Amino acid sequence: YVLILHFSIFASNPQVRWEVAKERYFERLFGEIGELETDEPTIIAMANDEKWMTLGSGIYTANCAQCHGASGSGGTGPNLTDNSWVHVRTLEELAGVIGEGVVQRGMPAWKQRLSTNQLVLVTAYVATMNRNPIPGNPPEGDELPPWDLVPRAGEPDEIDAEDQVRAERD
Repeated sequence: YVLILHFSIFASNPQVRWEVAKERYFERLFGEIGELETDEPTIIAMANDEKWMTLGSGIYTANCAQCHGASGSGGTGPNLTDNSWVHVRTLEELAGVIGEGVVQRGMPAWKQRLSTNQLVLVTAYVATMNRNPIPGNPPEGDELPPWDLVPRAGEPDEIDAEDQVRAERD
């Protein structure tokens, strides 16, 4: 009994229960929006929806903050709050870098660990981090203009993300 329930592959522990609960939660939430695409309109729509950005923030905190810092100002990874990018010119490329990683710079590929919806949400969240630039690691790469259609601090949201995604599906 003790060996089977506590030390076997059938054992349930708090981490396993948490992972199962988390997967069920994501399935329920993502049932509202279906399978997202890693394209610019979808990323922008999610970036303009507070509910999905709360979830994107959680995904970032759980997976990205260790290298990029809790605020995105950098650590072993670059500062994500400025407008300087090394391997990125578009929002789709940002999603690609997150999904594929950058091995030569030590960034893992997240597409094996995150669902496509999670990748879209964390991409949208990272794209909004330049709203509040934070001093940290110095800029790396080329400076780009702020992402188009991502509202800046103090501006109202212009897009209802869920309506946009529904309209694109119809």
